[in-house]
This record gives sequence, C-alpha cells and structure tokens, in this order.
Amino acid sequence: MTGTKRFCKRDGFPLVKIGDRWECAGEYLNRCIGGEKIVDLVQKRSTFYYVFESGHQFPLLCSCCNSPLVVDNLEESRQRMRERCLKSMAMALTISQDGKETLTFLLEFSGKGLLWRRRIAEPISPQAAAQMRHPNDCPHKPGRRRSKRGK
Repeated sequence: MTGTKRFCKRDGFPLVKIGDRWECAGEYLNRCIGGEKIVDLVQKRSTFYYVFESGHQFPLLCSCCNSPLVVDNLEESRQRMRERCLKSMAMALTISQDGKETLTFLLEFSGKGLLWRRRIAEPISPQAAAQMRHPNDCPHKPGRRRSKRGK
C-alpha cells in the first residue's frame, strides 16, 4: 500500500492520519458507514464518491496510488451499487503483472435484489477513510471533540 507503514494491532488494517490522530481505517469506516446502504454515486471534480444513507460521502481512490478512480459509466455504476451495504473489510495480497506483491485493503459490499448473495469486493486506498466527507451531525467527523465517556 502506497505510503502505509502502520497497521492496527487488533485487526491488521492500515492506520491512517485523520485530523490529528492515527486511526484504524477499518474501525473508522465501520463506525461511520458500516452496514449502511449506498444511496448514490456522485462526481465532484475528478473524484467519485459513494453517498451513504447517513450522508457520508466516501471517495473512490486507487488502492496502489491514492489517485481518484475512473468510473467509465456513471449511471451503470450507480445502478450496480445503489442499495448495497458495506458488509466487511479485508486485507489481501495481490500480485501485479510484473510480479510485484502488494497488500491491498478491500471493502466488501452486500448483494442486492435477486443476487443478494453475490457480494462485491473493491480494492480501495485506506486514505479514502481520511478523505471521507461527513455529515455535520457525525460524532466521528475530524476536528469534532469526543466526550471523555467515549460517546
């Protein structure tokens, strides 16, 4: 993973700098969008975002270089992803055509409709967690003070 050298001791997911804190990408995403449905796919400048039912906007960034992913057909991709929920995250070792091994962060989304068992796993940059846009009422929004009781 480009630029990632730190990993969570609990689950092995990459750590990313969010605001002024290092956070486990998997735990952070699970708190904000875990189990939530995608309601739209939108483009803002050169970046595409999954929009979740809570209002979170998750940027689609390349797992190897952190640059925005290209969506060839916005409407087709929108239809394919709407109503899918973020179900799980995983780490996988991938091998490129030139034989280079890379540790890749994967997001797994639920199936939908008649294909509810058919899940989609997408390689994504863990830096997308740091660039996610939060609704104003999100308690995990960077810069928001957390209560001492952990709420």
